[in-house]
Amino acid sequence: MHQYWFFIGDFPIRAYGTMVALAFIIGVGVTIFFSKNKDGFLAMFFFFTLFFIILVDCS
Repeated sequence: MHQYWFFIGDFPIRAYGTMVALAFIIGVGVTIFFSKNKDGFLAMFFFFTLFFIILVDCS
């Protein structure tokens, strides 16, 4: 597998980082899909929890 997908100017788009991000996004989607119930409370709980995980990870 190549290290870079492509470049935007001098900025490289790396293959590993995009695969990890894609896996995280798909995992969030699957988690929210399977956690939906009648009132949607559990799905919203997972959504907000994962939102704060992303915020903490970026800081």
